[in-house]
Amino acid sequence: MNDTDYEPMDIDSSSNSYTAMEISYNETVLGDNEHPEKVVENKNLTPTGNIKKEVKKIHLNIRPLRKNNVFYFSNRYTLFFFFFGSVIISILSYKAVNFKCSYGFNVKLIKKSLSSKVIGQQDAIETLIRAMEVNASSKILFLYGGTGVGKSLSISIVLDEMLNCSNVYHYTMPTFAHKFSTELNLGLIFCKETILVVDDLNAEDKHIKPIIRDIIDKTESLGKNITIILVYSCDNMYSKFVKACNKSFLTGLQQVFGNVKALKIFIRYKPLNEEHLKKCIENELVNSQISNVDVNMVMKNFNVAHDGCKGVYTKVKSLKIV
Repeated sequence: MNDTDYEPMDIDSSSNSYTAMEISYNETVLGDNEHPEKVVENKNLTPTGNIKKEVKKIHLNIRPLRKNNVFYFSNRYTLFFFFFGSVIISILSYKAVNFKCSYGFNVKLIKKSLSSKVIGQQDAIETLIRAMEVNASSKILFLYGGTGVGKSLSISIVLDEMLNCSNVYHYTMPTFAHKFSTELNLGLIFCKETILVVDDLNAEDKHIKPIIRDIIDKTESLGKNITIILVYSCDNMYSKFVKACNKSFLTGLQQVFGNVKALKIFIRYKPLNEEHLKKCIENELVNSQISNVDVNMVMKNFNVAHDGCKGVYTKVKSLKIV
């Protein structure tokens, strides 16, 4: 009876039972190292896992390096811009605190000085005074004439009480085209009105027109006022001395600046004569506290048609009179 009890398992031929037994049998055979070479071969494949780990390790090492570099450069540029910005703000703050603005011309004082010091140019002086009194947001005063007739002297008198002001700018050619921008911008920003003088111009300096136009446009965009004084010599001394202060010179100026949006006033300084030169010399001798000098003898050393009163002080000094 005991043998009969085990018979059902021995004769069980169902596929499920057989398959289960077969799988169990096969695993038992592999466990008994029936195929030892395959087991060894599987062991030899273990380095593959190490290679994968090394690749991941390299990949992970690169990422932090990039992040550190970006972080380093980002911090460096941030510090640079912070420092640069702080310097700019400090400069502008200093300028704003110490900025002294001029609020126009002292016409009464200027007129008195011009009348006593500029010889032979009464008409030009009166026109200049009226031009300064004109109320306009943008105006250009053109002072033109020959050499030594009082143009630059007039400018020095006009600016005498204003040169300490931060919104008054006096340039000579050719430096004007290279130096004006940064300085002038401060005046336009901090002050209601700006005064710009450009001296030693001639008919060939047409390239300043776009600069003048841009300055006026910027002034209007800021809602400020500006007075520009352009001082022209109409004598041509490139090849030989040529007197060219005529109507064609004035017409040329009017054409060059015709489309510039500003009030334009043209002030002509007339040629001087012998009497004007004599007066210039007498004034210089008085200023130098020199007496008992024959002015007529001194005048022989001057060419009023060529030089006007220009350089009287220098020439008098060269004669060892001063």
